Amino acid sequence: MTRKSLVLIWGFGILLAILLNAIGPEHVLASLLNAAAAFDAALARMLSHLAASLAHWVRAFAIALFVVFMVLGIIARRQGRQKSGPLVLGALIFLALAYDVLGADLFAPDMRWLLALLLALAGALAMTRKLLAPPPAGARVGPWPKA
Repeated sequence: MTRKSLVLIWGFGILLAILLNAIGPEHVLASLLNAAAAFDAALARMLSHLAASLAHWVRAFAIALFVVFMVLGIIARRQGRQKSGPLVLGALIFLALAYDVLGADLFAPDMRWLLALLLALAGALAMTRKLLAPPPAGARVGPWPKA
C-alpha cells in the first residue's frame, strides 16, 4: 500500500471524527435518515418536473414527425412510389391515438402520445426509405407529365 493511500485513509478518519462530533454521535443515524429523506424528496420533485417537460417534448415531436410523414408520403405518392392507403391509415391511427376520438380511453394520455410518436417515426422512416430507393419502372421522376 502506498503512502498516499494511507494518508487518504487517515484523513478520511479524521474528517469523519470531526463530522460525527459536529452532528453528535448519538444522532448519526437520525441525521443520515433525514439526509436520505431530503435527497429522496428533492429527487422526486426533479423527476416530476422532468416528466412534465418530457410529456410536452413527446407531443411536440409526435406532431412534427407526423407532419414529416405526411409530407414525405405525399411526395412519394406524387412520384408513384407509394399508394394512398398507408397515408390515410397512418393519419387515422395517429389521430385516434393522439386525440382519443373513440373515447375508449384504452391508454393514459401520455402513453397515447408516445404511441403516436412511434407510429409517426416509423411512417416517416418508411417514407424516407421509399424515397431513397430507385424509382420503380415506369414511375414519374419529375414534375412533368409522361410522354
